Amino acid sequence: DQFCPDGTVSRGAMAAFLVRGLGLTDNGGGNHFIDDNGSVFEADIDKLATAGVTNGCNPPSYDRFCPGDSVRRDQMASFLARTVALLASQ
Repeated sequence: DQFCPDGTVSRGAMAAFLVRGLGLTDNGGGNHFIDDNGSVFEADIDKLATAGVTNGCNPPSYDRFCPGDSVRRDQMASFLARTVALLASQ
């Protein structure tokens, strides 16, 4: 029952926001990242990866999503740019 406008947003929660906002349903078979097993956001993270909105958080291997990390402003800008590109291609 609280909005918490000064709270931070985790990468996992951000994945859920974008997946719900975009209506994404394809998880591409799931298990895209090795560090989100058991996360409440794992299904959303997989859908976001399948859509091409995220590559992960650890270049160059990109096998981690870092779901508990806070989303930095530069990361959010990248997520939004990829989201806009995805919407434009549909």
